[in-house]
Amino acid sequence: MAVIISQDEKVFHLQTDEVSYVFQVMENGELEQIYFGKRVHSKEAYRNLTTKERREAMVAWRTDRDYFQPDNIKQEYSSFGKGDFREPAYQVEQENGSRITELKYQSYRLAKGKKRLSELPSAFAENDDVETLEITLLDKLIGLQVVLKYSVFPHQNVIVRSTEFSNQGDEKLNILRALSSQIDLPDSNYDFISFAGSWARERHEVIRRIKSGIQSISSLRTASSHQQNPFILLARPETTEDDGDVFAFNLIYSGNFLDQVEVSQYDTSRVLVGINPEEFSWHLDPSTSFQTPEAVLSFSDHGKNKISQQLADFYQNHLINQRFAKQQRPVLVNNWEATYFDFDEKKLLAIAEKAAELGIELFVLDDGWFGHRDDDTTSLGDWFVDKNSCRTA
Repeated sequence: MAVIISQDEKVFHLQTDEVSYVFQVMENGELEQIYFGKRVHSKEAYRNLTTKERREAMVAWRTDRDYFQPDNIKQEYSSFGKGDFREPAYQVEQENGSRITELKYQSYRLAKGKKRLSELPSAFAENDDVETLEITLLDKLIGLQVVLKYSVFPHQNVIVRSTEFSNQGDEKLNILRALSSQIDLPDSNYDFISFAGSWARERHEVIRRIKSGIQSISSLRTASSHQQNPFILLARPETTEDDGDVFAFNLIYSGNFLDQVEVSQYDTSRVLVGINPEEFSWHLDPSTSFQTPEAVLSFSDHGKNKISQQLADFYQNHLINQRFAKQQRPVLVNNWEATYFDFDEKKLLAIAEKAAELGIELFVLDDGWFGHRDDDTTSLGDWFVDKNSCRTA
């Protein structure tokens, strides 16, 4: 089983061949994150991992059994305004201007396999013992329902997370922030590894030690961009290609994104992955819903090479269209260096015909076919065929 549930303790253990991800329902009905890392034994409860030191100068609520300090808890999907002053995973505004929500656990649903998202690129299940867990949370006062979705791909050591917001109330809501995934790690001894670049020099590895405060990569270009890629690693400083702990986070989305790590005053690390909240707003009318993109989470204690292999296996088998995933790629010819912007049908056919004689299988028409693209100073993004440039000679 990929998902093990303790009914009495309300503990959810997501387990792959080599990784465990554990969370539970707390006394107040909210979700507490317990563990994410190397596979551990399944237990009814993990009291050794949920014992908390009481902190001074921190907001505290008294419960029947103890003090409840939100800023001192590893939370599964956090909100703002109730004592946790770290940046939240979501924020919803009501018609009266209030931005405080209180999501409580309602139920869970466990199913074999995984459904694809209807309007977003998403992972799919093909055998591999995949299971999907859905946790339903509800703010009864405003009728906000939030479903946290977890799909476990056991043999690739991958967990795919996303979130669905539904308005079951009578008033309009406005989603101001809707991240796909949140991970709260118990310490901050990690390197933040990202892959930055620019045109013609993409994907340069950038390594920096995380420290107190917020560090992030993001895009506001309406595209994921080659300036920053929506993929980060958190690796122990001593991690090598073949040894050491490393976490991977990847957003399956091509628009504005945010990958952020916030280190708290007690050196815990909150990882948020999803749509960039800057310039984001979604009006949620009664009886409508909003689905976030999917975030891919993975872990390895055998270094960067192992996590690369896990992700490559996952993408090939569970994300790339299976019509093409394992096909041999065609040999191709591109007209760019042969013609640059100066071409017509006669030139292109001559290249294609000669290429075919050599056994080349695919012809790619490069820059210059759109807008008034006679040089590189105009029309980029004007995706309409320039019939003058593509005329028959």
